Amino acid sequence: MTASTGYDRANQAIEDLGSDFPAPGRYRQVKVGRDFHLDEVALARDSEGLIHLLVRYPEDFKGEAPALGGPLECSRRPWPISQVEIVDVLDVILMERLLQPTFVSLIGEMLDRMERSGRSAMDEFSEVVESWRKTLARISKGPSREAIRGLFGELWIAQRIACANPAALERVWVGPRGGRHDFTGATSLEVKTLVGSGAPVVTINGLDQLDPVGEAGLHLATLRIVEHETGETADEIVAALIDEGVSRQFLEAALRDVGFQLGDINGPAFVVEEVLLHRIEDDFPGLRRSHLTESSLRGIESVSYRLQLDAGPGALPADQLDSVISDLIA
Repeated sequence: MTASTGYDRANQAIEDLGSDFPAPGRYRQVKVGRDFHLDEVALARDSEGLIHLLVRYPEDFKGEAPALGGPLECSRRPWPISQVEIVDVLDVILMERLLQPTFVSLIGEMLDRMERSGRSAMDEFSEVVESWRKTLARISKGPSREAIRGLFGELWIAQRIACANPAALERVWVGPRGGRHDFTGATSLEVKTLVGSGAPVVTINGLDQLDPVGEAGLHLATLRIVEHETGETADEIVAALIDEGVSRQFLEAALRDVGFQLGDINGPAFVVEEVLLHRIEDDFPGLRRSHLTESSLRGIESVSYRLQLDAGPGALPADQLDSVISDLIA
């Protein structure tokens, strides 16, 4: 039976994408455009399991791409629609998996409007997003699941630091106060979290995140986590930090600086399944301010990209994390 509404088609396309993740750098996609222009719209799943809406730019499109935010990220990019043809698309990524039903409803409304009006997918998407703007803004007010996972990773490392020296945590946990890295003392430590069983791919925010501070060394700790009732919640780790002697006032300020409230994070319980540890040196891949010229940086406001960790040298055994922490708080 053929799906009759835009919502049905979008929902069916996501089901057709499957639940397993493709290899890094690859996408699984399903085209959902109109019969006479199937390539106009597609849904895709990447190696991190994130859903992408791909809307093709018409050749005569004169408008601006809609400004999104909150749970949606978007950018213009080339996209191969066949083995021989590459076109420009607006790539809209759903960053918060719990909001998938909302995302599907938005896409479904766009598809229905396309069928009725005969206008391009880009025109209809721009108008649908405008009508959904209040809903998206309301959704974006609360911390996302991704943000809670990121906070959990920092807190998990903070707990290990506090077990060694509670007073040192207040000195070295500088990320919430705008520090270049999450933790900086005698050395620096950046923390990332992963979900799923795919290849380790992390998001690097900015051109400074992989640059050491001065002569200090830099390590990257990537935690692969999974939701499980036997794990710990972020709130439970915060309570444990207070029990270890970390100042409640410090924790309140640190959490507030990253958009959370002490005792009211309301996240699930996580278990850390795997720790990936890397020493970041000059041969580690990535975009860095120290490797770029002043002229090449002119006009750039922000940079965010995904990095496949398997491509990088400097991997260390996970059991060296405590040694790295000891150097950090020395």
